Amino acid sequence: MGIPKFKFDERKYLKEIEKYIEKTYNQHYASNEQQTFEIIEAAGWGDGFAIGNIIKYASRYGKKSGYQRKDLIKIAHYTLLQLYIHDNNPNHNNITPERLDELFDWDEKTGEAYWKVDKGNNRKGRRVGCVGSKGYRQVRIDGENMRFSKLAFFKKYGRWPERGMEVDHINHTTGDDWADNIRELTPSENVFNTPSKRKKHKELQKFRGVVKDKNKFRARIVVQGKTINLGNWDTPEEAHEAWRKAANEYFGHIKEGGY
Repeated sequence: MGIPKFKFDERKYLKEIEKYIEKTYNQHYASNEQQTFEIIEAAGWGDGFAIGNIIKYASRYGKKSGYQRKDLIKIAHYTLLQLYIHDNNPNHNNITPERLDELFDWDEKTGEAYWKVDKGNNRKGRRVGCVGSKGYRQVRIDGENMRFSKLAFFKKYGRWPERGMEVDHINHTTGDDWADNIRELTPSENVFNTPSKRKKHKELQKFRGVVKDKNKFRARIVVQGKTINLGNWDTPEEAHEAWRKAANEYFGHIKEGGY
């Protein structure tokens, strides 16, 4: 089909909205690596906050001179926040364990599930879900799109992940949704459990948390989105040992045997 042709400069406006949102991360209501919205959302007030602001700026649009365009951008911003709340709030769906058993045959040891019934484009006996661009299996149930790993978690524990938590694959393979391979982690823990990317200096590939700094080796670790420098060292082994101690202090509980 090729790249879709946008007729109304949508890409330009999306970039403008993105720049506006980036600025909000550096303003007075965002400090210590935390947005005020995170506190509001964690307290369970995110729905009212986002919807309320959408209504507020939509109602004000055209009534306050010089603010019409800003109001539209703010409406778009709060709409995106509401989308985030919708996709991460299990209360937005009415799926129950009984409903899943009506729809699927499960093999919790392998993480596989197969349709019991014909539903939409899905046929009885067909494997549930399709793999998205990031390697995660996606499935649509009763009008809700979600990752299959989230359903597998619900099947195992009888509840959805807590607000602000994520489903992690212990073996780092996003398609392995068997029961003993999924767990609940904070976003910071989940990022830390992601295999590190290839490094510029090949000799440092086996030393996680270490980068070259002139004629020294710097150790660093990222905790809750904040980079913590652990000092410069003469050898990569010494720097990696400093990283390992910090890794066990902050994240040792998520890996059997520690780091």
